[in-house]
Amino acid sequence: MKNKEFLLAGAVALVAGCVSQPVAEQPETMVVASSAIEVEAVSTSGSIASAAPAVPVVEEAGPRAALYRDEPVMMNPVQCGQCHIDIYQQVKNDGQKHQFQCLDCHQQLHAYNPVRQNWAEIMPQCASCHDLPHGDKFAGCLDCHQNPHTPLAIPLANIEESCGTCHAGPNGQLEKYASKHTEQGCGTCHTEHGLIPSCMECHEPHLEGQQDASCLACHPVHMPLEITYDEGDQWNSTCGACHDGVYEPWSQTPSKHGGVNCGECHISHGLIPDCQTCHDEPHDNRLLKKFPNCLDCHLDVHDLPVGD
Repeated sequence: MKNKEFLLAGAVALVAGCVSQPVAEQPETMVVASSAIEVEAVSTSGSIASAAPAVPVVEEAGPRAALYRDEPVMMNPVQCGQCHIDIYQQVKNDGQKHQFQCLDCHQQLHAYNPVRQNWAEIMPQCASCHDLPHGDKFAGCLDCHQNPHTPLAIPLANIEESCGTCHAGPNGQLEKYASKHTEQGCGTCHTEHGLIPSCMECHEPHLEGQQDASCLACHPVHMPLEITYDEGDQWNSTCGACHDGVYEPWSQTPSKHGGVNCGECHISHGLIPDCQTCHDEPHDNRLLKKFPNCLDCHLDVHDLPVGD
């Protein structure tokens, strides 16, 4: 009985000692770790209710991540042309002074909204770069320059009645010097704006292989019947195409006149010059009085006898 009481008293004393013994502090490193876990929990979940260990973020690898690896840079025209193939070719082949960076004009990309119908808002405005080069009367640039990617490809059908506004010189000549050219609309010859056609597209040449330059030397194109040429022009074969009766003997004569171009004597078309324009009076007055016309003796001015 005493042994049982002894064991019971010892057990009570042991329990009391455990209860009253101070709790050992946790190591400092554990506190820091716990604090770190709690901060991570707050920053990621917005709550400190859970202090679960943070899961490290692993950067995703693979093709999707690679798509967004680099920072974007300004696109060049070739890159734009990968989608806008037709427009790229237009600018490349006929863009004229509009051959520059696409983004110089198109500062808003892929901003069209079919619901808002905001096409006019996002498209570049001509006035951003250009004044009104043709005056207030022609303020609608796209009425003529219908495609800004090919600005000089202007359909003549839309502006033919207005050609004289800019091209007053040719228009005035056509009106003042009536010819079959006056009866034609500008678009008959100038099928594209700025196109200078060949005379041979409508006319038979005077001689085989004739070039436009020789046509225009005599026939100003907007007043073709006002035949003119510079003094001394060497279009002798062109003259001979119409005036073969004098061209043939002239081209074969051994006289000095054979070395003189047609235009040096015939300074305007149809002019018959006086011999005294070039020659003094080589004979005395008695002979000149009897033969006042040089050609009474010198029968053919285009085929003078040798020595004349």
